[in-house]
Amino acid sequence: MENRKEALCCGIVTAFNDLPTVAHCGQKRIGEATETGADYLVTNCAGCASQLNLISNMMEAPVKQKDITDLLCDSMGIEVTYDPTEAIGQFMGQAIELLGKSCINRR
Repeated sequence: MENRKEALCCGIVTAFNDLPTVAHCGQKRIGEATETGADYLVTNCAGCASQLNLISNMMEAPVKQKDITDLLCDSMGIEVTYDPTEAIGQFMGQAIELLGKSCINRR
């Protein structure tokens, strides 16, 4: 996390093959972000945002996911009032349910 050239994936790309790896990777990334002392983990990818938002909230981590456009709005003094956490939680729950069925059938 401290070196962009060696940064690791959030794990969401493994969802089609191995759901436990998704959670493991997400937990590792949130743990790394927490260790840096950062308040936010900034993303520009909707998949990463969903994964990191969900895992951060599940872990009750002090670091929270923030979209890069929200960070830009903050820097310009534009208030962002929409919190995607609930919508992301519902979406990820549905995705896990659907992907879980496909992963079971693939084994």
